[in-house]
Amino acid sequence: MAYEFRRLLYASAFLLLIALSIGGIHLLRNAMGVPYPLMVVVSQSMVPTLGVGDLILVSSIGDFNNVKAAPPPDGDILVFERPGRPEEYIVHRAVEKYM
Repeated sequence: MAYEFRRLLYASAFLLLIALSIGGIHLLRNAMGVPYPLMVVVSQSMVPTLGVGDLILVSSIGDFNNVKAAPPPDGDILVFERPGRPEEYIVHRAVEKYM
């Protein structure tokens, strides 16, 4: 009896964790106004600022043709759609402005 109760308790806790995670992601999407508020860095192009596997919180996604960033040394980390492939996103740090 105790084993069955413990098993039911663990299953309920697991389902609650899943429901809270899904709800949290939907809340983040609505609060941030972006389709993917959390992204994972998949390449080493941002090392040492961001490492492979780091999770980033995205506040907005820009258009590649209209990129604006703070000047160095602060810079900004930019997220924008890959030109020609809007289902993919690119993350870069703005370090210098070219005219």
